[in-house]
Amino acid sequence: MAHFVPKAMVGYISVNHKRPVTGNLHVRQAILQAINKKSYTKNVLSDGSQPLNGFVPTNFAKNPETGEDYRKEAGDLMPYDLKAAQKNWELAKKELGKDEIELELLASDTATSKKTVEFLQGQLQQNLPGLKIDIKNVSLQNRLDLQDKSEFDLVYGTWTPDYADPINFLEFYDSTGGLNSSGYANKAYDAGLEEARTTLAKDPAKRWDKLIEMEKQLVEKDTAVLPFYQGSVAYLKSERLHGLQVFPFGRTVSYRLAYVK
Repeated sequence: MAHFVPKAMVGYISVNHKRPVTGNLHVRQAILQAINKKSYTKNVLSDGSQPLNGFVPTNFAKNPETGEDYRKEAGDLMPYDLKAAQKNWELAKKELGKDEIELELLASDTATSKKTVEFLQGQLQQNLPGLKIDIKNVSLQNRLDLQDKSEFDLVYGTWTPDYADPINFLEFYDSTGGLNSSGYANKAYDAGLEEARTTLAKDPAKRWDKLIEMEKQLVEKDTAVLPFYQGSVAYLKSERLHGLQVFPFGRTVSYRLAYVK
């Protein structure tokens, strides 16, 4: 029997904040809100992946006091909303003084990446009048090199954390960190992350609230990153097998407690 379990892998679009068009807030908001995430996970991936309205995935981190899932507590940030997307798009075109906008979408040349950016191209060109998306598929190493050099308008990628803490996602866009090649820089955001690492380290409840606040700043207020889906672990399991452990990241499966009945 086929089973699907959410894994802590997030698919997202990184945006070059240093360029005039993608540096515009309403452009970024329009693009994120114009992506029908459910259609993508259902019709393109069809592997148990789920739409994601935030940068921190579900089934990843729990409130240290209540045990509630982070994503459930933090809520939906910037979900698919075509009406809002088109409103933001018109504002963006007015601010930029353009009716036609052309952007390059960079991605690796894997099968999944190719079908992902083709879907995104179709969605964005259909939903945002006057937008033309040019796809650039290159090898994974080349994509990473170009991303590190900030040589992109938009780039599709995925991120998998090292440990079960929301800050492992949020630090990706710390302007002082080595992973942030987007040009996004917000002193208040950096300070909030530093506070979570230091002064709030011994106050789990306040630290938790600070991380939720920082994610809202990143995705909803600044729309610095455009996350749109969460991956899954797909596996086949006999109904006779019990006690199988499946984890959202790191070691995927453990048979230590498994038994056949």
